[in-house]
Amino acid sequence: MIQIPPDVKAEMHKDHAGARRSPIFPERGLIFVVIWKNASASLRSVIADVSNGQKLTGLGFEDHARTKVMTIPRASISACSNCTTIAIVRHPLDRFMSCYWDKSKNKIWCKRNKRPTGESLNTWIDWVCAESDTNLDPHLRTQNWFLTSNGKHINADLIRFEGLPDTALEVLKRHNFADYFYRSHVGRNRAKQKERARWQSLTYRQVRRLTKRYAVDFRRFDYRLPVTLEATDA
Repeated sequence: MIQIPPDVKAEMHKDHAGARRSPIFPERGLIFVVIWKNASASLRSVIADVSNGQKLTGLGFEDHARTKVMTIPRASISACSNCTTIAIVRHPLDRFMSCYWDKSKNKIWCKRNKRPTGESLNTWIDWVCAESDTNLDPHLRTQNWFLTSNGKHINADLIRFEGLPDTALEVLKRHNFADYFYRSHVGRNRAKQKERARWQSLTYRQVRRLTKRYAVDFRRFDYRLPVTLEATDA
């Protein structure tokens, strides 16, 4: 059972886990840092439903995306003890291209972010490279932003998006989750590997600019470019 200080417990409440809050599952000894655009929202909803005794057979991620969970401020994670903190990380270029294809034509999202609908990829890259994390929508912030609090790194067991569902199962099994539900629902994320073909079609200039913009993620989470791109970039 997680040891939660009284002042942190006073800040706990149920919500959809925004960018500055993290789901907490005291009975599982688990805190989950949700990094947007990494299948994190789906996983935290599935964990919440299973923890609440709901049966997931036949349901997909979208059916659980609205689940509210108990959360705490990310800044309070370090104050908790006797727990494991986890997070899903993803190749920075995969994540950026996924956001571009998903959001650039979404009228509601573009209006909220004061962007024209259907902007070109180069225009998006110009925008993202010119702004700091705090001025961007959470989907486009660095993953390091989510795993940093008060200037300090949040230590977490990292689940690689590229290896789902197996990378998550290794962690979830340690918290007494049956693996059938996760394998059946997260397994289809393997289809998202097609997005890798999208970023591999980027021009070298685009790759260089995005690699520089998300350099902190490449370094902290040990991601690399294909050898051919690294050689050309040199």
